[in-house]
Amino acid sequence: KPEVAFKTQVISDCLEPIWNYTQIVPAYSSGDVIVLTVLDFDESPQANINAEIMGDTSFFKSGDALLGRAMLSEDDLDFEALDAQEFRLDESGKGTKAYISVQVRMLSAWPEFIGKPLHDVVFEIE
Repeated sequence: KPEVAFKTQVISDCLEPIWNYTQIVPAYSSGDVIVLTVLDFDESPQANINAEIMGDTSFFKSGDALLGRAMLSEDDLDFEALDAQEFRLDESGKGTKAYISVQVRMLSAWPEFIGKPLHDVVFEIE
């Protein structure tokens, strides 16, 4: 679902970045696959090759080099876990083992509407 694609901030000059980033994905449906793509901002010709391979030059800009990707299905995700889950990144290079830690929650309501009377929720949606 390209309409829900997003990017986190760039963390410069760090070999083990920690994003501490939260993103609400409103269009997630049972059966969807969440694709996490980790890029390294680096001025290199490889960035343009990655954009061509991925077929999306708007998402992969010049200077973005692919470090790895995780494709997570609903079966991979533990929505009840209290701690982050670790996933191996594919396409991280021959002989490289790269991982990303992710914590997910399934929301039953938008956080800004929890605890508000129904008439307030309707007003805010309008």
